Amino acid sequence: MAKRQLTKPLDSQSKKIIEDTIDKFVNDNIFDIIWNDYFRYDTSFESLDNLTTTLVPGGNGGTVTLVNGGVALANAAPSTAADSVSLHKSRPTDSRFDFGSDSRFRLTVAYTTDADQEILTICGSEAAHSYGFILDDGVLSGMAQTASGSRSKVTIIPSITTDIFYVLDARFFPETGKCLFYVDGVLKGSVSSNLPSTNNTILWSAAVLTDNTTQKAMKMWDIEIMQKRFK
Repeated sequence: MAKRQLTKPLDSQSKKIIEDTIDKFVNDNIFDIIWNDYFRYDTSFESLDNLTTTLVPGGNGGTVTLVNGGVALANAAPSTAADSVSLHKSRPTDSRFDFGSDSRFRLTVAYTTDADQEILTICGSEAAHSYGFILDDGVLSGMAQTASGSRSKVTIIPSITTDIFYVLDARFFPETGKCLFYVDGVLKGSVSSNLPSTNNTILWSAAVLTDNTTQKAMKMWDIEIMQKRFK
């Protein structure tokens, strides 16, 4: 049987040879790289099992509920100033997740309210080392922090629209000292200070805090985290 050979310019047979080569070698290599070299976590919120809810002050009437394939967080109505409701995923202290390696954090959100509030969706702990997104009143920012009082922010949406979907994507590069922030696939800004470095026992966190007596709320879907495995 005659060997198939490439021609230039490429004819249909040459294109087929290239496609077969990519299918056999490149796709297998990509699959192996992802499987062997990356840690991956994702949740589509089929349930709230193994997630921790915190209400401040305790018993304030805040709620965390499954809704439309995602989860909704809302504090009490009416509230008192500084009431909050939060949800987080814990991890073992010896987890393969580490802020010393490149990582990604992505989710879909819809904000129900846009004033007198602070809403966090972050990779890490809301009170410690983390990176992700913060909605302050109606201004959405990318953020990184080493502690709750040591935070760097960059505005990525000056004024959000309530009740629409935003796909938020944060990409952390510790070796080059930066964190990039994307909205709906478009790069919107970056920070290079107060980057997380110390691991904690929280993989991701979401929190809604009100500055007045009215209820604040948000919804989120499909949290994804991926990180290069450290050797």
